[in-house]
Amino acid sequence: MITAVATTSDLDLHVHYGFVYLQPGSAEPIEDIIAARGGQVNGICGAAYPGRLAVVTGLHTGRVPFSVCIAESAPELAGDWEDVVEVSFTASERGYGLATFDTWTPLELPATTTYRARYCAFGMDAARAQDTRLDGDPVTDRYLLALWPAPPAAETIVRQGSKLAAYWHGVARTTPSPPPTPNEVPAAEASDAAEQARVWERQASERDLLMWGGTKPSEALRAIGPEATTLALSDLALAEHLATLDPDTLRHVAHWAARTSCERAGAGNLDWGAALSALARGQALPAPFDDHGTAWSTLYPSLRTTGTMTRHEGTPPPRTTIAPPAAALAAVFAAANDNPAIAAFGALNQAVAAVDDPQELYSDLRRHFNLD
Repeated sequence: MITAVATTSDLDLHVHYGFVYLQPGSAEPIEDIIAARGGQVNGICGAAYPGRLAVVTGLHTGRVPFSVCIAESAPELAGDWEDVVEVSFTASERGYGLATFDTWTPLELPATTTYRARYCAFGMDAARAQDTRLDGDPVTDRYLLALWPAPPAAETIVRQGSKLAAYWHGVARTTPSPPPTPNEVPAAEASDAAEQARVWERQASERDLLMWGGTKPSEALRAIGPEATTLALSDLALAEHLATLDPDTLRHVAHWAARTSCERAGAGNLDWGAALSALARGQALPAPFDDHGTAWSTLYPSLRTTGTMTRHEGTPPPRTTIAPPAAALAAVFAAANDNPAIAAFGALNQAVAAVDDPQELYSDLRRHFNLD
């Protein structure tokens, strides 16, 4: 519990998908982190939803040092922060908290008033390349969220040092603001709010199309869920074809993707053959594959090999290829999913993560299963 005023609390937050929310304990979770930054100048600290903040981290998954400073006035800004932005928000209650994908850290504000929020980041690009931080890995990025009472003011970018922050700033400027909630508009403006809601619904539909590569997916493909979007963005025709396969064939696809990854990984600290045999027989994975933490520690007992990254200005965050052994272990775990479709798409996604040319692997898949 964070309670003190004018003090800094140093936390070790576990993030997943690279986000942290500051929100009231009574509020519903933010559904769209992109919309939370819509219409802003900055894209790493979203304040588009009243009374809530949505900040992003460079690290996708793992623990990050995250400090919170609650001060009586604007604290001094240290010189080593690479990215710094400021926004205003009005606290609707004192009982707030920091929410990540699966954690909640209570935070008590000194008053229900308008605050200035300064979000500082260091090492976002390096953390984006690292992607995942396992226990024992060195710290790559760190963050500070400073809050102090202040009148509302325009948001501002104080410093911009990382390419990732620059990318998210661009996303925020091209994303529409979320629609007002019923509590934000007077009754006389209800019709305007309804029209804005319709516009928002249309924009949400357009974003949904972008998630699938610009073409509306079949209901069968959509039903598979997030695991299907990676392949759909790269090869929609192949994704749609896989979505029509029967469960037994999907199991074979999952096993093929896992086996292909294990062959690329080569010999190492894990017995890939034992895991692949269990998958082929439809049995539970044997030790140490039956425990994710143990399996990862066995694969990398002292260090972890990270991926490589190529950046081209004006493009989305770069594609990162990961080490073949890491992709193989992730593919084995994915292939063991109880849902055949999720197993097939998930294992294929992990297999692709270690190759430079996804289309080469997709061509192999088509030939193997006669999918042309």
